[in-house]
Amino acid sequence: MSTRVLLSAAAALVLVSGGVWEATRGGASSTADTVKAVTIKRGTVAITVGGIGRITTLSDAARFAVNTDGAGSGTGSTANRSEAVFATTSGHVSSVLVVVGDSVMAGQPIAVISDDGTVRSTRLQARSNLATARLELAQKKDQDPARGVPPTAAELESSQQAIAAAQDRLARVTGSPLPADLAAARLELARAVSDLQIQKSVDNARPEALAAADQAVQTANQRLALVSGAPDPAQVTAAQLDVAKAQLDREALLATPALAAAADIAAADAAVAAAQEKVTAAQVSGIATDLAIAQAELARARADRDTLTRPPALPSAAAQAAAALAVNTAQLKLDQLLTPAADVVSAARAELARVRAELTTIRSSGSRAATAAAKAARSAAEARVDLLLNPPVETLSAARSEVRRASADLSVLRQRGAPATATDLSISRLRVDVAEQQFRLAKEMTDRLTIRAPSVGTVTSILTAAGSAVDGTTPLVRIQDLDNLVVSVSLTEFDVSKAQVGAMAQVSADALGGRLYPGAVLDIAPSGTDSGGVVTFPVIVAVGKGEGLRPGMSVSVRVDVARKSDVVRVPLDAIEERAGKAVSVIVRTSSGDLEDRDVKLGLIGPTHAEVRTGLTVGDKVVLAAEDAA
Repeated sequence: MSTRVLLSAAAALVLVSGGVWEATRGGASSTADTVKAVTIKRGTVAITVGGIGRITTLSDAARFAVNTDGAGSGTGSTANRSEAVFATTSGHVSSVLVVVGDSVMAGQPIAVISDDGTVRSTRLQARSNLATARLELAQKKDQDPARGVPPTAAELESSQQAIAAAQDRLARVTGSPLPADLAAARLELARAVSDLQIQKSVDNARPEALAAADQAVQTANQRLALVSGAPDPAQVTAAQLDVAKAQLDREALLATPALAAAADIAAADAAVAAAQEKVTAAQVSGIATDLAIAQAELARARADRDTLTRPPALPSAAAQAAAALAVNTAQLKLDQLLTPAADVVSAARAELARVRAELTTIRSSGSRAATAAAKAARSAAEARVDLLLNPPVETLSAARSEVRRASADLSVLRQRGAPATATDLSISRLRVDVAEQQFRLAKEMTDRLTIRAPSVGTVTSILTAAGSAVDGTTPLVRIQDLDNLVVSVSLTEFDVSKAQVGAMAQVSADALGGRLYPGAVLDIAPSGTDSGGVVTFPVIVAVGKGEGLRPGMSVSVRVDVARKSDVVRVPLDAIEERAGKAVSVIVRTSSGDLEDRDVKLGLIGPTHAEVRTGLTVGDKVVLAAEDAA
């Protein structure tokens, strides 16, 4: 409270107390009995600042405008716009899902917008594009369709064999020739040189060659006549004798052997007995050598007797087969003499034709042509040997090119059906990312067709109707949080310096008969507004649900800047200020007398002051006014 107010109150107390003292001094007890007094109690003393504000919602408080005189005159359009829910896409309203007075939760659908299927078709296309992009990426990770089907095992093996063959040829060209190839080439050269020499000899000895060829023809004629004419009687007889001899040998082999004669067996027994006597005599003499010789003779005699008495053995199958083969062979020779084989005659005729052809060739061939051919063969053989020892550059380049071509063919073959390259895979992944983003955007556009409540609150007005055209600037409904009402009030620069966020406050609504509502400071603006030289600062005071309060009501707000609770307090009307700033009150004693008592005050509020010393609970103090506080 200001000093001026305090002094005025003190002056009034002085006048009252002066009158009381006059009555006391005059001894008029009837006057003392008419003085009004109050009983000292404990209570709350607070210092407040405030002004006139307007009820609004928590979400709208920051945008609510306040006049410089403290009266809330927020623009309705600003308040409505800050709490209105707008369409998020263009189209027309399909349906409104709420009515005025409905309580809604955050995210609850409140309206549906129709765009004639545009968003739905866009979402379907985006989903198809995403599925296609993912399928292409999966295919390229395993097998790129652009590279064809994978090669078969046979194709790979054939390509590898081609590389091995090309490398082998290159090795032969660049390295030393194989000994076998070089030996063959040199042998061919030697043969060509020999043929040339022979041809030269033929040229020199052509008459002898013609004579030899004529002789060969005559010999072939004689042989043909021999094999195709009558056989020689002597040769036939000799062949017949061979057949007879072979048959006799076979019959002797198959004949049953005769048993040994009785005389031979008796002689063998006598020999065994004589040998046994020699063994006995040697044992008696004790000479080891004689004993060994006697034992050997005894063993031989016994073996001879066993041989005589053993049954005769039959000839083996092999011996019988050999005897039969000998008979067949002798008979075959005889048959060939008597009837010559057709193949033998054919061979003799072929031999005659060959020697006649050779004779014709020798007679028809010229010595110059044959010599030239032999020289050409020698030159070719020499060139082959030189080629093996010194391959030309063209051959080397061709061999290397063949190796490179075979390797390239294998590389191309292996790339068939292989996964895509890293670059292609990156491009495919990028396509998948783009398709996913497009699908999310399409889904978001679909979600935008359903308008949802941005926060908890109550529908206070419907701003559209079904069938209305809307876009991103069209408000649909207004939702206000009626459970979190606030008051926007402006404080002067002197008052706002005392206020703090969280301080207690009281809100009084004249429209509700001055009903009081508790509140608390929620926010204090960091900067003020200058209006006609008066600087004010917007302050937001929260009042919660505020039963009976409605957004837009004008209210009176008092904000505590200092407060003490449960302290001994005295009404300001009972305080008297004396010279030297001493403060006193008039106390009515238990006997009914009035006495002046000095007190020490603490916090001084608009109606009461804190008493630190001088008064206790239950004391009665005299008021300057007629009414007790």
